[in-house]
Amino acid sequence: YSSIEEMKLSNGKYVFMLYKLISSTEYEYTLAEFDPATKAITRMNTVPGIPNYNGSDPNVWAYGLNMFIDSQTDYIYFIGVNSLGGSLLTRLYAVDPSSGTLSIPTGESAFDYYAYTASKANVNGDILLTGGSIDGSNFTISNEVKRLHPINSLGISEFETRLNQVNVFPNPVISSSFHLILPANDIERLEMYDINGRIVMRIPVHKNELELSISRIGLPSGIYLLRLLGDKTNSSTKVIFE
Repeated sequence: YSSIEEMKLSNGKYVFMLYKLISSTEYEYTLAEFDPATKAITRMNTVPGIPNYNGSDPNVWAYGLNMFIDSQTDYIYFIGVNSLGGSLLTRLYAVDPSSGTLSIPTGESAFDYYAYTASKANVNGDILLTGGSIDGSNFTISNEVKRLHPINSLGISEFETRLNQVNVFPNPVISSSFHLILPANDIERLEMYDINGRIVMRIPVHKNELELSISRIGLPSGIYLLRLLGDKTNSSTKVIFE
């Protein structure tokens, strides 16, 4: 990292990727937070946990210790690489530290260098990768530049593209509560985020519950994103508080 401040979350803590050797070929990875106020280091448990790497299974990935934190959303991104098939298949993993949710991608891109050693910068919400190792050493640096666009960020640009047919009324919300009619009965919880991508509300939903009355709980005026989450549901809608 060019500066330790690049690893600072909005809560004032710093996050790092750690790993340890389980056997001669297997590695365990985890995230850890450092609190400068108490000098305490605590493990950040993710759901699911970061899969181990054993170097032989074609379905496992190695992870880069050099991460990227989006200063607007606090999302933590890191690179995974699978080189067993002859090409350097690359994935972008994401962690939401407010919930501990780890997003494991199902697809990948074929790179011709090890991107997890590349330098990273924020460009309008995207991740700019520069450099990286051609053969995995520290002496053969790629001159390629790649721009990655995370699709699971919660920035303002997504408010108009991730809307759902959820019925929220009244909307805009002008009172202390609002009503929500759900499109399906497989929703397990609701999460509301502010315009900076920070979670401000989390509500469990009982099975077959199709209509809810939700308190505004003193949230200020502004645009919020309401996510509907379940085994078969991951959608969102915009809510405006006046």
